[in-house]
Amino acid sequence: MRIHLICKNCANASINLGILAFVVCLMSVFPFSAQAGPILEIDETTYSAGEVYVGEVIEHRFLISNAGDAPLDVQRVRSS
Repeated sequence: MRIHLICKNCANASINLGILAFVVCLMSVFPFSAQAGPILEIDETTYSAGEVYVGEVIEHRFLISNAGDAPLDVQRVRSS
């Protein structure tokens, strides 16, 4: 059994296929940005001060940076 397909508008089909291939190539070269907006990066996410006695002061610094492409606004920080 043979099936024959007849393309009445083959020129339009090849143009559409070419446009589709062009769009796919553009999307691979310029992918949708996964880093749109601010992205918070912290050098370490936890810190243990160990055993702390009453009245003892503990200090620790976390390095925070913005790896995104928009301003980062830190509004609230809390400890656990």
